[in-house]
Amino acid sequence: CAYGAYKWKTKQVKPSVFLLQLRVVAQGTALGFITLGMAYNMYKDFILNKKD
Repeated sequence: CAYGAYKWKTKQVKPSVFLLQLRVVAQGTALGFITLGMAYNMYKDFILNKKD
């Protein structure tokens, strides 16, 4: 949100292009957090809890 607010104040492109770029950044951020969460859970389940 802070990134979007900052870029909105200093924008040099049309609003439609700005919103498109902001949507792509938001989707990338969400996908990154989901990937990190899945990697952490896999590490926790398969590496830390090895039962021989």
